[in-house]
Parts: sequence; C-alpha cells; structure tokens
Amino acid sequence: MKNQDTLKIRHAIYYDNLETEKKYLEEMAQKGWMIKELNGIQHVFEKTAPVKLTFAVELFSEGSVYDTHPAGNGAEYIDFCEKAGWHFICSNGKIHLFYSEKEELPPIETDQEMKLKTIRKTMRFNNVFWPVYMMIVSMVIVGYHLTLGLNQLESSVLSFSAVLLWFCIFFVGIYQLSAYIIWVSRAKKAVLQGMQLPKRKHLSWRGAMTVLLLAGVLHSGIVVWMGEINRSKEALVVPLIWVVVFAITVCTVLTTEWASKRKIERTSNMLLTLVILPVCICGVLLGGITAGVIYFMGHMEKESAAIEIPEEELNVFCGSDRDGKYCADGSDMGSFLLDIKSYMITAEDESPDSCEWSFERYTTKAPAIHNRILREAFEHHIPRTFSIPYDFSQAVRSELLSTDNFSVYESEDEETKSYFYLIYDEDTVLTLASYGKSLSEEQMDIIYRYILHPQEL
Repeated sequence: MKNQDTLKIRHAIYYDNLETEKKYLEEMAQKGWMIKELNGIQHVFEKTAPVKLTFAVELFSEGSVYDTHPAGNGAEYIDFCEKAGWHFICSNGKIHLFYSEKEELPPIETDQEMKLKTIRKTMRFNNVFWPVYMMIVSMVIVGYHLTLGLNQLESSVLSFSAVLLWFCIFFVGIYQLSAYIIWVSRAKKAVLQGMQLPKRKHLSWRGAMTVLLLAGVLHSGIVVWMGEINRSKEALVVPLIWVVVFAITVCTVLTTEWASKRKIERTSNMLLTLVILPVCICGVLLGGITAGVIYFMGHMEKESAAIEIPEEELNVFCGSDRDGKYCADGSDMGSFLLDIKSYMITAEDESPDSCEWSFERYTTKAPAIHNRILREAFEHHIPRTFSIPYDFSQAVRSELLSTDNFSVYESEDEETKSYFYLIYDEDTVLTLASYGKSLSEEQMDIIYRYILHPQEL
C-alpha cells in the first residue's frame, strides 16, 4: 500500500545548478513536503505542515561521488556547518543538504571563486575528459567506415547504425564541451562582478528518458525503413538494441538508488558501479549481440548456399573438353543498402589444366552506391571495394559479350593467363576473374541467368 506521507521524485542535481536545487527544495517545503533523503537522483520527501525554510545545497570537495552517507572528513564538515546554524538533512555523493528556519543566515560557502573552483574540479571528468575522449573515438570509428569500411557500412545495417550513433555522439560531445566552456566563462565573469554563479538549463529525468526513447524510435524507424530497400531482416536487431539500452539505463539508475538507500560503503559502491554493473551490462549486450549474430549467420547460410547452376549448365560453362567435376559455392557477405555475394566455381580435382572462376556481385537500388562502385572499379584498384586485385582502368569493352541489358569490360594478364571482367547493368555490378580461359557468349549467358540475375526457380 502506498504511503501517503512519503513522496518519491526522480530529480537530478547538477553541480552547476545547485541554486536551482535550493529553490526547488524551498518550494516543496512551502507545499508541505520536506526533503528526507537522497537516493541517487531520487528525492524522498516527508509530509509536513507547509513551512518557509532556507536551504543550502553544498558541494563537499573532499567527498566522493560514491559516498552514500557522510564519510571521511564529511562528519567534520557537517559539524562545522551545524555550528554556523545550519541543520544537516542528508547527503549523497559530494552533495550535502542543510536547512535553516532563519532567512538571513549567512551562506555556508561565501567565497564564490573557491566555490567555482570546486564545481569545475568536480565537473571536469564528465564535461571535459569524457566528451573529448568520446569525440576522438567517434572520429576514429566514423573515419574508418568512411574510408576503409564502405562495404561494411553499406552492406551491414548494424555498421550503418553504429556510424549513425557515433555521429550523434560526436555532436553531443561538441555540445557538452561547448556548453561547459561557455558556462565557465560566464561564471568567471559573475565571480569578478561579485554575483551568484549563473544557472544552466538541464533536462529533467523524464525529459532525458523521453529524449532517449524518441532517439531510439527515430533511429530504429530510419534503419528499418532503409533496410526495406533490400529487405534486410538484420535491421530488426536495431530496435532490440535500443530496448536493451533503455532497460540498462533504467537498471543503472535503480541500482544507484538501491545502493544509496542501503547506505553501502564507498569501496563497495565503487565495486558495484565500476565492476559488477559494467560486467553485467557487457554480459547482456554481448549475449544479445552473440545471439543475434548466431541467428543471422544461420539465416545467411540458409540463403547463401551453393550457386543454383544445374549440372548440365555447369558442364557447359566449364567446357566439355575438360576432365573432372566442378563445384559451385557461394557466400553472403551482407545485405543492407548494398547486397554483396561472393561465388567460386572450382574443379574438384587438381588437374593442371582445370579452370577456376571467382565472382563478386554487388547489388544495390541506390544509384549513388552503384555509381561509386563503378567509378572506383574504373579509376583505381581499392582493396576495400573489390576482392579481385585488378584495376579496370585499362579494360576494353567486350562488344562480343555486351548486350543492351548489360555491359562487359575485359582485361587480360598474359603472365598468369588470367582474364578479368567488369559486368554491370542498372543495379548490379559483377567482377569476375577467370583463371585459364576467357569467357564465351554461351558462358556469359549462364553468368547472366544464374549469377548476375539469378532466375526465380
């Protein structure tokens, strides 16, 4: 049964907005709710008669963010404040709450310059080091995908999602660092003018959770919608990941509140926050990712079996004048905005005169990606784009094999007796390496029907 004399509200306290917290507690007291304790961001109020009180919200520099009750020199600090006429209420981390019935009681911290120095020292990790670190990491990850990992970015919905998120993290880091620098600049000016430290607007707990929820819905919607271009079922993993992130966020807050309520010692709280909780979170994430990978790898294997070329057609393709049997294998390298499949036709025996064919098929309905693949194929040899190590810039259009539906460019390496082909139409690019023999019209017809555009059997 709900206790009518107790009110619990999640209301985060920000180090650069202690004055706002002070006003909030005074307003609640006038409404008949007196702050009783802090459990993480949870404020616990007790029903009282409406009263006008003056509150002090102080930052104890020698405390730790992992303190759930006064520790170390905290007791001496509280005793000092009480001798000055302030009544101690509770503490959590470095935050200590006091109240007084006197309106004109001198503030606990009178040196605004020292107060600013304490706040800056406390905020430095979350507002300087962490944003800069995350910005550097995001630039490295995004830079890699935009230069060396384009195939992965375009063919994997998870890679695309990761890059999208790191872009957001980068800009959030810029905003957080800039906002902190601007606030410090304003605060220094206020101190020089003998004024109170400036306030900064922050999202409420509900506001932050709403933004997180909306970000997850928007991101998931974009990815699932884009995944529909190539019908990528992998896109469904993104909403699942956001559900896990949302659940972990709530779990982290609840764990912190539980530790504060139980008044766990600093060392135990550090162990819980920095070791046990991250290990559990990583375990959940890795477990979910592993399960997703296992599912989708199995899903891909079912859809990427051997090339469906009938035996009689395969014999025609390989040439009736050659001895031995040939096998055709295929593998799926991913499908999102860009569908990538790799094929091999090889002889089961190792006869010296046997041929071998290697294919890479890139299919996309995005013209920009299709044109980029062609442009890079003709202009440069870029390993990240094609597994066949050949530059098609000197290739010659094969009029014999080209048709109105697709184009074929052929090049020859006389030393290795290898032939390289670039075959494409409006949505598919196929690179082909033939080791030992050039293609004929009959072989090209089989490639078109079973590899370039497989028939619906």
